[in-house]
Amino acid sequence: LGSMAMEAFGPLVIASVVATMTTHAYSGADALYRVGDFALHSNAELGPYLVLGLFCGCVAPLFLALLKLGEDTFTRLKLPVWARLAAGGLVVGLLAMYRPEVAGNGRSLVFDIFSHPGTWQLLAVVLACKLLATTATFGSGAVGGVFTPTLYAGAALGYLFGVAGAALLPGWHLQPSAFALVGMGAFLAAASGAPVMAIIMLFELTLNYQVLMPVMLAGVLAYYVCRSLTTRSLYGEALKRKGAGVVARHLEALKIGDLMKPASHVLPPTADFGELARAFLQNRDDFLHIVDSGKFLGAVSLHDIKAFLDQPDLESLLIARDVMREDFERLSPSQSMSEALERFGRAEAERLPVTDESGTLLGTVTKNDVLLFLAGKPRKAEV
Repeated sequence: LGSMAMEAFGPLVIASVVATMTTHAYSGADALYRVGDFALHSNAELGPYLVLGLFCGCVAPLFLALLKLGEDTFTRLKLPVWARLAAGGLVVGLLAMYRPEVAGNGRSLVFDIFSHPGTWQLLAVVLACKLLATTATFGSGAVGGVFTPTLYAGAALGYLFGVAGAALLPGWHLQPSAFALVGMGAFLAAASGAPVMAIIMLFELTLNYQVLMPVMLAGVLAYYVCRSLTTRSLYGEALKRKGAGVVARHLEALKIGDLMKPASHVLPPTADFGELARAFLQNRDDFLHIVDSGKFLGAVSLHDIKAFLDQPDLESLLIARDVMREDFERLSPSQSMSEALERFGRAEAERLPVTDESGTLLGTVTKNDVLLFLAGKPRKAEV
């Protein structure tokens, strides 16, 4: 459940930030004019980009661990909300007195790397201060976000990596700004767990097809390296703070018997074709449960008898047992909600029977019941 929410939430955030940054770039600001100049001169240059992806994949878990450490530190202080926010603001304020660049969400810092990055020593200092400020903001619970700081961290790490690569391989003519661009995508892919969105974002920023191969290789490698080292992600941690873990535990605690309803629309195995057709017309289910002396035997699918609806001569010849599916999915009252969700994922039906160990039909549970429970809404009584 948490991963589903994260997959839905992450792309929305990324899309909105990309739109904002692209609009800013096209509205007259010259900060990103160099980004579109990215060029891949030879296939051999892919090697350093792969190493950059490996580097970002190894550093991203440290970044996520730093955010977690900040959160744990402020939690252990056991301060009221206003005092915790004030403490986080104090840390950011002290850092801003030393390096004013750390104030803000970091978008201007990303632009500066591609226009006038300055010396690598200064960039490293600003990066360290920005990471500490982000940790204090995130840990104290202040409204600030971590997406744009993640972009800056990736761009700064990529630039520093490019500077080191240019010094070690002077004959390759490596451009640190190009490594900053690919590093931004690779670090974002690793930290957020959304490599496809990171690749799309880089292309949206550059509109340059040559950036796709380096950022795809570096981003995917960084993602898998990071996932092999940690299961954390930017939005996964946020969801845990907002109660996704509580919902998951509640799913495990709730049993099928708590949502079970009395069985309806059941027929005996000797029901003829006419009874089956009339029963399907009288209810909205695609499956009819077949029960004999209280024992659940299987289910008849509407799709299985559609081909015979125009043959009235079968009404007295065909019975439910002839077209019944004996391997129909069923639930037990002691199963958890998470197990029920897995069964519904494998089944074609919207309603599954609940049986005991002897096979006696106790009731039914619908997929709609499960969804209403997850939404926190009461079930409507069926008529």
